[in-house]
Amino acid sequence: NEGESEEGITIQGKLTPQRVELIKSIATRNKEDIERKFPDLLKPIKKEEPIKETKSKEKK
Repeated sequence: NEGESEEGITIQGKLTPQRVELIKSIATRNKEDIERKFPDLLKPIKKEEPIKETKSKEKK
Protein backbone atom coordinates (compact mmCIF):
# COMPACT_ATOMS: atom_id res chain seq x y z
CA ASN A 1 0.00 0.00 0.00
CA GLU A 2 1.15 3.53 -0.74
CA GLY A 3 -0.48 4.86 2.43
CA GLU A 4 1.67 2.82 4.79
CA SER A 5 4.52 5.35 4.98
CA GLU A 6 3.94 7.89 7.74
CA GLU A 7 7.14 9.91 7.29
CA GLY A 8 5.74 12.93 5.44
CA ILE A 9 4.95 11.08 2.21
CA THR A 10 1.37 10.32 3.17
CA ILE A 11 0.73 13.95 4.12
CA GLN A 12 -0.72 14.91 0.76
CA GLY A 13 -4.26 15.15 2.08
CA LYS A 14 -5.70 17.93 4.22
CA LEU A 15 -3.25 19.64 6.57
CA THR A 16 -5.14 19.50 9.83
CA PRO A 17 -3.66 21.28 12.87
CA GLN A 18 -2.75 17.86 14.28
CA ARG A 19 -0.80 16.98 11.14
CA VAL A 20 0.95 20.35 11.20
CA GLU A 21 2.07 19.66 14.78
CA LEU A 22 3.17 16.17 13.72
CA ILE A 23 5.24 17.61 10.87
CA LYS A 24 6.77 20.18 13.23
CA SER A 25 7.70 17.51 15.78
CA ILE A 26 9.24 15.30 13.08
CA ALA A 27 11.11 18.27 11.61
CA THR A 28 12.47 19.47 14.95
CA ARG A 29 13.45 15.93 15.91
CA ASN A 30 15.27 15.44 12.61
CA LYS A 31 16.93 18.86 12.95
CA GLU A 32 18.25 17.92 16.40
CA ASP A 33 19.55 14.62 15.01
CA ILE A 34 21.23 16.45 12.14
CA GLU A 35 22.75 19.02 14.51
CA ARG A 36 24.11 16.20 16.66
CA LYS A 37 25.43 13.97 13.85
CA PHE A 38 26.37 16.54 11.19
CA PRO A 39 26.95 19.93 12.87
CA ASP A 40 28.95 21.16 9.87
CA LEU A 41 26.02 20.59 7.49
CA LEU A 42 23.90 23.35 9.01
CA LYS A 43 26.58 26.05 8.69
CA PRO A 44 26.75 26.11 4.86
CA ILE A 45 22.94 26.03 4.65
CA LYS A 46 22.77 29.40 6.42
CA LYS A 47 25.45 30.86 4.15
CA GLU A 48 23.56 29.78 1.01
CA GLU A 49 20.48 31.89 1.77
CA PRO A 50 21.53 34.80 -0.51
CA ILE A 51 22.28 32.27 -3.27
CA LYS A 52 18.70 30.99 -3.04
CA GLU A 53 17.44 34.57 -3.40
CA THR A 54 19.35 35.04 -6.66
CA LYS A 55 18.08 31.68 -7.93
CA SER A 56 14.47 32.66 -7.20
CA LYS A 57 14.89 35.68 -9.50
CA GLU A 58 14.82 33.74 -12.76
CA LYS A 59 16.16 35.45 -15.87
CA LYS A 60 13.63 35.29 -18.70
